[in-house]
Amino acid sequence: MNPDEKTLLVVDDEVGIRSALFNLLEDLGYYVITAGDGREALDKLEHVKVDLVITDILMPEMDGLELINHLKKRNPEIRCLAFSGGDPTYLKVGEYMGADRVLGKPFSNDELQDIIVELLT
Repeated sequence: MNPDEKTLLVVDDEVGIRSALFNLLEDLGYYVITAGDGREALDKLEHVKVDLVITDILMPEMDGLELINHLKKRNPEIRCLAFSGGDPTYLKVGEYMGADRVLGKPFSNDELQDIIVELLT
């Protein structure tokens, strides 16, 4: 898999986390775009084809669960990784809503990278 050919959308309302993920994934060779919530993510998906959406679950405006629901209805082929540092129940609901993988916070860069490779191959 050539990371340069893959586009990832990172969705998180916390600027620090969004920025850290952007930098990490860009350093790994992916083309990365970001959004601050689910509504902004859906707007960006109208204009850009992405291979993987990486979304936080707990966000204002439109949370990650609602985003996953919209994604899977509109573009079921888009892979989705949902993460949360909140109640583990949110991760179970994320799986139920259609996330291809879920990840509890905090997570390591290696763990994230392994899941991304798995989802994109």
